Amino acid sequence: MTKNFNKLNKNKNLTLLTTLFILFSSMSLVAAETDSQETKSAKPLDTVTLPFPSELRISGNEGWVQLAYIVDKEGNVKDPIIEASVGGMPFEKTAIEALQSLKYSPAIFKGSKVEEAVSGEVVEFLLEQTFEGVDQGFSNTYTNLLDATRTGDKAAADAAFAKLEASQDLTVHEISMLEVMRAYRAAESGDQVKQLQHLRKASVRDGMHLSKEMLSTVLQTRFALAAKQSLFHEAFYAYNLLEQIDPENDKLTTLAMAMVPMQKAIETGNLIKVDATIGDLGYWTYTPMRRVFAFAAAEEGVKEFEPRCARKNQRFTVTTTSEWKIPDSWGACTVVIYGTPGAKFSLYEHADI
Repeated sequence: MTKNFNKLNKNKNLTLLTTLFILFSSMSLVAAETDSQETKSAKPLDTVTLPFPSELRISGNEGWVQLAYIVDKEGNVKDPIIEASVGGMPFEKTAIEALQSLKYSPAIFKGSKVEEAVSGEVVEFLLEQTFEGVDQGFSNTYTNLLDATRTGDKAAADAAFAKLEASQDLTVHEISMLEVMRAYRAAESGDQVKQLQHLRKASVRDGMHLSKEMLSTVLQTRFALAAKQSLFHEAFYAYNLLEQIDPENDKLTTLAMAMVPMQKAIETGNLIKVDATIGDLGYWTYTPMRRVFAFAAAEEGVKEFEPRCARKNQRFTVTTTSEWKIPDSWGACTVVIYGTPGAKFSLYEHADI
């Protein structure tokens, strides 16, 4: 990643109209070799031009929005949700409105139109400017924050962190670095759930906005936190990305050994317990390792869950007295649990026997 620490002034008076092409999942629905009927993913029939929100253009803030949505059999977008975002609510509103205006050719499976769920799609809002990376002022404050943190100077660390939090002109590179520090401070307070959330934001789009050294540290921590929270799919993702970007990393052997009991638990049919809390937007999403699960406990505010799959999606009422199995015919899935923000629940993934 190229960084220029001698930042030129951001021209906040530029008239900007940022053209963003929403990139769609590379997910492909592969028919059996003996099946000659057509199978293909949904594809957008056009592109969309997103105006950069004026209030954020003036302040000079960049950002991104990560989306999940469903393309129905008629090629319409329905039920979009925001999986994560940085930079401000105007970015979220603009991205959702643009997504809902798109028309698709619907997904085809074995010759028939099917619904298709898409997740993890990132729309970036980037200003046109003559530099990339981190400016001198941000770099100095960040360095001061790191130094104060290392030496235990809490007052100085808090002051530096507050200054960064108050910044109104951050690039996506600077935001990613700030998310790393937010994760560190969440760890200091003992909140590992928020720590993992911040690390996800820091490493969005496979960590392209972080230096290799910082991304390597982020991925190692993501692996450990995801494994501890039984989010095995995320742990495997963190390991695989670390292996890709830093194949000589001396921690890979240790992490590979830590993957063994996770893989064994999956293969031997051990119960996988996941504890979670409904997020601020009224839902929680994850990718299960298995297709059979049950809610072991759920507070009253936990209302519904929805497997969003490659070929079908459907909502169900949460109950602790039933077990569900996602049919193999639905394809690859993520699961969304809806409810009141802050409501807690536990679920078990069961072996499919």
